[in-house]
Amino acid sequence: MDIIYQDKDIVVCIKPAGVVSTDEPGGLPDLVRQALGDTNIRTVHRLDRVVSGLMVLARRAKAASALSRQIREGEFEKEYLAVVHGTP
Repeated sequence: MDIIYQDKDIVVCIKPAGVVSTDEPGGLPDLVRQALGDTNIRTVHRLDRVVSGLMVLARRAKAASALSRQIREGEFEKEYLAVVHGTP
């Protein structure tokens, strides 16, 4: 798990494939809490376990609320790239 960006409100990191994005032991929020020593990390969106990619996590309740609103209102976009080996 690499942290790409962080400030007082958010953390942007790479979720490796095989790691869950939900808040459970060994999940990405737990790993970020351990890495930063910040117990306030909150998940605001998810990626499937088998998918790797950037995730935005909130560091404060106000940031989590603002990000959740942006997701609900379609202001927050995800873009996927599928890499396939062989014939699909």
